[in-house]
Amino acid sequence: MGEIMSTLMKNIQAMSIPMKNTPTNQLSNRSIQTVITLLIAVFFLTASQYGQAFVPEYGQDTEDERSFKFTYHASINDIPDSANSVQAFIPVPQSGKHQTIDNLDVRCDYDYLFVRDKAFGNKMLMIQLNSQSLPDTIPVTLSFDVQRQAVRNSEDYITDINDRSRYLQPDSLIPHDEQIIAEAEKVTEAGMAKSQMTKSFYDRLIGTMEYDKSGRGWGRGDALFACNKREGNCTDFHSLFIGMSRVRDIPARFAIGFPIPPDQKKGTIGGYHCWASFYQSGKGWVPVDISEAWKHRDRKQFYYGALDADRVLFTRGRDIPLPVEEGQDVQLNYFIYPHVRVNGQSYDNVTTEFTFRDL
Repeated sequence: MGEIMSTLMKNIQAMSIPMKNTPTNQLSNRSIQTVITLLIAVFFLTASQYGQAFVPEYGQDTEDERSFKFTYHASINDIPDSANSVQAFIPVPQSGKHQTIDNLDVRCDYDYLFVRDKAFGNKMLMIQLNSQSLPDTIPVTLSFDVQRQAVRNSEDYITDINDRSRYLQPDSLIPHDEQIIAEAEKVTEAGMAKSQMTKSFYDRLIGTMEYDKSGRGWGRGDALFACNKREGNCTDFHSLFIGMSRVRDIPARFAIGFPIPPDQKKGTIGGYHCWASFYQSGKGWVPVDISEAWKHRDRKQFYYGALDADRVLFTRGRDIPLPVEEGQDVQLNYFIYPHVRVNGQSYDNVTTEFTFRDL
């Protein structure tokens, strides 16, 4: 770097001092080209020195907000003749710092209530039918308008601190396990700041995991599966990140919703998307989207501490308790699809469809 700077200064000085018998406004093309080349070299070396890649930063050209109508359709099918009770729970998004939910419309032929879980405050629609003569099918459609804001910097972070201790505790599939502790120890050392730790976790998972939905075991948000297999989908990436953070005394939490395709104005959405956030003192909840950063390496810097507006949040947390019938204890690993119980037992014959259109 020093040699380049020295050569650069000599060339600049040579261009600045008029040579004998040479007009001051006539400079050597070769000198100009040399200086330009050296300036570019200095720029790249300086960026490299500070660990910054010279790529257009994702998010600079995207919109700060996006407005769209979202439709969530569910159908409980082929309810058996022997059924005398049906209980259904469907997640409902809420307004918050980064999104506003308006004009919620529910299409359902049966009575329903809006309730919340006691652990995280997630909102849900609940249907409770008790009868000797139940319908064969129960369709439910929710539609609502979403205005979603991008999260770009610390000014956009959520700063609530009331529930931090809950997000230091283990979950069923995010345990405080020796393997997760060992995984965290691989990229941390004594005296390292917590913000450096989370960045090290983020970089390690992008560098050592594969976004792979083949085979079995993926999609449960199983931190040990992700740690051992080094593969999975967004739930697995973020569960391992959350586990690594928590064993280093960094509160971290899980969020799930749906992605909105950035290059489409309307369409059908194939499935959920999740992300995570960790609490940093003095800043608040810092978001990360590791699986998206894995798929789009040019956005890696952006997705550590920022989120695009192409999403809608539905619920937070893991091991979510449901207000089920008395005497039952039901906790959902995570909550994005309908949970249905027939005669007190989990019932899986449920179909869903999710669509959106920009407003």
